[in-house]
Amino acid sequence: MRWITSLALVLLATTVVAEESWNREAAAEYLDARAGMWVTRSRARQKLTTACISCHTAMPYLLSRASLGGSPSSLPQPAQDLFRDVEARVMHWGDVKVWYDTSRGEEKPVQSWGTESVINAFVLTMRDQRSGGPLTEEAKTALRHMWARQTDEGNWPWLHFGLGPWEADGSDYWGASLAAVAGMSAGREARPSGEASAKLRSYLRLGLSGLGLSGLGLSGLGLSRDLNLHNRVALLWAASAWDGLLSTTEKRRLVDDVLRHQQSDGGFRLVDLGTWPSEDETPPNEASDGYATAFTTFVLQRLDDPRAAEAIADGVAWLEHNQKADGRWETLSPNKDRSNEEAFTRLLASDAATGFAVLALTWTTDETRPTDP
Repeated sequence: MRWITSLALVLLATTVVAEESWNREAAAEYLDARAGMWVTRSRARQKLTTACISCHTAMPYLLSRASLGGSPSSLPQPAQDLFRDVEARVMHWGDVKVWYDTSRGEEKPVQSWGTESVINAFVLTMRDQRSGGPLTEEAKTALRHMWARQTDEGNWPWLHFGLGPWEADGSDYWGASLAAVAGMSAGREARPSGEASAKLRSYLRLGLSGLGLSGLGLSGLGLSRDLNLHNRVALLWAASAWDGLLSTTEKRRLVDDVLRHQQSDGGFRLVDLGTWPSEDETPPNEASDGYATAFTTFVLQRLDDPRAAEAIADGVAWLEHNQKADGRWETLSPNKDRSNEEAFTRLLASDAATGFAVLALTWTTDETRPTDP
């Protein structure tokens, strides 16, 4: 009887894999190749022995790669290299060279340390949470570095190169949302001080002041006009990890705001997530794209809002039907036309799209929800 049960389970697993309507092997190959290229190019470009953990390539890769198979100790080489780079910089924080020094601008070192402190803490806490074990010493140390870099306003200095959506005006709000996910997912093992969490909460909620969107039923929230849709989705992500950051009504109204931007094909559009002026005045892409659809669907999955179920299903279906032959999900740069550039820069936005697409497509309802500290 036992072997019959085992056979049934094997057949069931085989059927599930066979019915999967996207190519996870191609996605893994794409992400591994891109991450390997990023490790090499980033180290050489910045003349460092460690790579920059970028918002567009390295961070989404480290967040998503385990979803395609493998424990932290058996991940492919690019992932192991990147995690080692993060850990080395965290544990030698006072000695390592900054990602961007004053040669890129007087303000860049402060921005660089602030940005890195958040991303380091974020990728390590997310890795440890996924493993189901206690936080590693590296993650705890990274969280201490992160909180030490918090400003009096509650946010973090953030790299600004005029590049949307992660390094432009307002991107520090995205960074603060990542810090909230990292800090609150750490739970009681690395509880932030009451002052630090209060400052962060106050900063994030400042985005809920001053807007009249009465037609959307958001006038009670007063969402700031400066808080673009990308940052509103990031705020919802933070709220999914931080009970009490937003009220139930606030979350519902924000979700309503997000859902009204879903297109008839089930996708979402980067042009709706924010306005980032093009360097060469290239008109924004008006079609649904990989990053907007993947990131928005990924966040909606974490909100326990049954009203979003249909939108999530439509977003997942869009992702299932829009994977490219090389394994990626495409997103065009909002900053300029990169169609004639080499693949390394041309595909940076698609790297983020692919990482979040993998996360959305591998989401299961029984995943452990982050713990409120």
